[in-house]
Parts: sequence; C-alpha cells; structure tokens
Amino acid sequence: MDTDESNSEAIVILGRQFNKVLKRMDQRPRTNAEYISQDISRNNNFQRNTKTDEKSNQGKVVQCHEYEGYESEEEVDSETAKHIKVLTGICMSDEESCDGVLTYDELANSYKELSQE
Repeated sequence: MDTDESNSEAIVILGRQFNKVLKRMDQRPRTNAEYISQDISRNNNFQRNTKTDEKSNQGKVVQCHEYEGYESEEEVDSETAKHIKVLTGICMSDEESCDGVLTYDELANSYKELSQE
C-alpha cells in the first residue's frame, strides 16, 4: 500500500513539473514561427468555448492536489528526485520501439493531443 501511495505521489509531482515545462514553452516565443496571437484576436470568426462546452470538458480534466507539509519548492524538488528513481525501469513490448530522442516540442504536442482526447 505504501509503495502504491509513493508511486502515486511521484506521478503527481512529475505531472506538475511537466505542466511547468509546458507553461514555460508556451510563454517563450518560438524562433521558427510567426507571432500570430494578435491576428487571432482580430479575427471575427474566432470561436470561443461556450459554457456548455466548458461543462462537457470538465469530466475529462485530471486535477492534481497540492501536497501539504512542504515549506518550499526546493523541498518538493528534492522529494521529486527521490521518486524519479521509483519510476525508472525497463518497459518491454511486442511492438517495435523508437530509440530516438523526443524534442520538447514533440513532447508538448503529444501531451496536448492526449489531453484533448
């Protein structure tokens, strides 16, 4: 039971850190793309989510709760470092695997696709 709980805590912490990385990526300008946010806001055909759309998406959102008892972000990071070892392992599969390294953009795009489903 304690192992399951520590695995769950590690996953939550890693999820939070992944979300921080995604926020940083969204905030920095991309060097290979035009800055088009002003064009989007000027577009009259720009669609916004209605309240019914927001309500239908609420069931699909995973919510992480903050940990109690940590006094600073450094303590959370040191605790995360301990839990990362728990999640490290070898995953065997019948399918062919890709040994290539994912870039941050590829990782962010796959995360966004999965979160939209």
